[in-house]
Amino acid sequence: MQLVFKAIEAGFVEDDDGIACLMCGASGTDADGNGHYLTFQRGIEEEDPDDDWGVHFEFDDQINGNYECVSRCQISRTRLHVELTSPIDPDGKVTSVTVDLRKIKSRDCKAMIVGLRRIFRNKKGILRVSTR
Repeated sequence: MQLVFKAIEAGFVEDDDGIACLMCGASGTDADGNGHYLTFQRGIEEEDPDDDWGVHFEFDDQINGNYECVSRCQISRTRLHVELTSPIDPDGKVTSVTVDLRKIKSRDCKAMIVGLRRIFRNKKGILRVSTR
């Protein structure tokens, strides 16, 4: 099953409440008006490699989150698509998340791309960025 929603806000932050962390995310609503969000998180580049657990991905609730579960992440100016290695939700249904980014400001989308490049550092072949 694919989770699909239209983002009304999105962005990238480098420090969350004093914790050295990189975080990208988007939130919005689906066609039925239900609220959704997704986040990607990873420690900063200067973090001790022994403390780097990799990329954490989550959608809609902490119960729908895990480390190293993204097999592909594609982003363009208008769309973010995430494919999971396997479902991470308790029902085992969601295999991908697609977010319409057309209502997001260009600068926020660019910030997300910068952030995702940092978050997916050293993860060859997972992140694909389109300039369209």
